[in-house]
Amino acid sequence: MMDPGLAGILVVGAVGTIFLLLLIFPQRKLAEEKGLTPLHQERCAGSSKLGFGFRVGATIPTWRISLYDGFMVLVIGKPVMVRYGNIERVKCKDSFLLKKIEIEGNDPKFFVTLYPRSPQKLAEIFRKKGVSVSES
Repeated sequence: MMDPGLAGILVVGAVGTIFLLLLIFPQRKLAEEKGLTPLHQERCAGSSKLGFGFRVGATIPTWRISLYDGFMVLVIGKPVMVRYGNIERVKCKDSFLLKKIEIEGNDPKFFVTLYPRSPQKLAEIFRKKGVSVSES
């Protein structure tokens, strides 16, 4: 039988390691990003659709969104590059208590909700890149 104190230390260590990895992973860059300066980049909280009605996300800033001239990169664990032409629509909600942006791709499985500090700035860049943006 394991000592309860040791079990507690192991659990806290495992949770701490996972938390640190979630903070470090968004810093990883794709080869396409190397040497480029983003138009806008920030870390924020977010969630993503997993299919079958399930969503995964967090309220801590574990996501990175980077907008470049021809594409955007979303990172939570594994970096994903999405060309602006593959984005169906963007919905921006900027109220007193809630600031969020929903990004819906041409693929029905691609649906991301982000809670950035500056959703209006993101919406402005998406609009300039020819993506349909609605605000509420």
